[in-house]
Amino acid sequence: DLRFSQLAKAMQQSGFVNSLRNNQQPCTILAPSDEAFQKIPKSRLQKILEDKHAREALLQNHVIPHPVCLPAVIGEHKMRTMGDEKLKFDCDRKGHTVEGKRLSADFMMGQNGMLYMLDDLILPNRAKSLMQLFEQEQLFAFLQVIRTAGLDDTFENFGEYTIFAPSEAAMYEMSSKELLQLKTNRESARKFVMYHATQGRIHTDHVSDNQVVMSLDEMNPLRLQVYRKAVGVENAMITKSNIQGMNGNLHIINKALTPANISAGDILRKDGNFSIFLQAMERVMEESPETLELKKAGTSYTFFVPTDQAFNKLGASRLERIMDDPNYLMKTIKNHVVEHMIVSESFKPDLYYDIQTRQSIIDVVKEKSGTLKVNDATMTNYDILNTNGVIHVINKVLLPEDSDEELAPKRRREVVNKETYKRNVVRNARIKGEGYVSHSGKQVAEEAKPSLDSLA
Repeated sequence: DLRFSQLAKAMQQSGFVNSLRNNQQPCTILAPSDEAFQKIPKSRLQKILEDKHAREALLQNHVIPHPVCLPAVIGEHKMRTMGDEKLKFDCDRKGHTVEGKRLSADFMMGQNGMLYMLDDLILPNRAKSLMQLFEQEQLFAFLQVIRTAGLDDTFENFGEYTIFAPSEAAMYEMSSKELLQLKTNRESARKFVMYHATQGRIHTDHVSDNQVVMSLDEMNPLRLQVYRKAVGVENAMITKSNIQGMNGNLHIINKALTPANISAGDILRKDGNFSIFLQAMERVMEESPETLELKKAGTSYTFFVPTDQAFNKLGASRLERIMDDPNYLMKTIKNHVVEHMIVSESFKPDLYYDIQTRQSIIDVVKEKSGTLKVNDATMTNYDILNTNGVIHVINKVLLPEDSDEELAPKRRREVVNKETYKRNVVRNARIKGEGYVSHSGKQVAEEAKPSLDSLA
């Protein structure tokens, strides 16, 4: 049929026609006419047809692996194609549509299925550019910043890239002044976009915990974390992952990212309200420098840092005894350090999380109000990013003896060892009053990472 010469040519080039002939099951082909192919800009169509993966995805997206009887479609109905996507069928007074494209009432029957003619191509994600995906996912504010940065041609025609794109809501959580600066200042926009992207395709199934990738700005790394049922980047969570385009992979995140270019120690010193914690850290490191090892390659840390007021609540005499006892002071400090970067968004309401510090296990729970508790302390500030990891400020000191007393009588706990913990923030979480709910994660390989600045 001369109406389908472009489709036939693409099928021959890819060998897809042989797959259909060898298929033992009858199928339905939604066949785009030559006019449908001509509606796509010539340069874009050429790029799709010359890209093996994009071409195959395009062809698979027009084949349903079973017969489709259109009269049986009397309302919205989704059907899976031979590819990775589902197509929405619907009908109205004028006839039937698929993904909003009108289907011809005429069809042809063959030995191994049926064929309906389409006047438009149905492009799968894999045959779309990153710019098309941004628009499809309604990332309009991020798109505007990309255009201000002058990177629209890059993400339309070049790559492969992985983009961690803030959602529309995340972009508008920024101050109006910041957002206006990004939308109007080319240099600011370029820095912002380049920090949210990296070279190559990163699929969440292949991310290892504490993995570090260099952003496109070639100055600021992006730290990835594997949580129980999610993946994070810096202090953001990926809310929609692995949207594969022709020239890259798109992940949508719930926060705009800002590079961390200051160490944890510098942040605490600059604040001025953590002098006792810093003094305790210095004593521990003087007494036993290898105890903390905050320059360990491939590791980002979580610091639960009590304020000076929290230490003073212990009373002068008790605080003095702690500070003068090197062994107990070391245990106390180690009880505030976790060899894993855990951000507040990773904690779900009404679940207790058993977190292994360098000393013992502590409890973290997010209450319905959103308040985060660490044992009987409350996080008063959290997600303070730094080159070492992340700081959460707490209003009470996590003394190891208090933790031990709390752990022993209540319930049996499984200690999450370091290697298991590197796979998930939580190996064991329990719903209030209902016992443990175990969650497994697959083993992932740890990748090398540049040494981090020391805390002090």
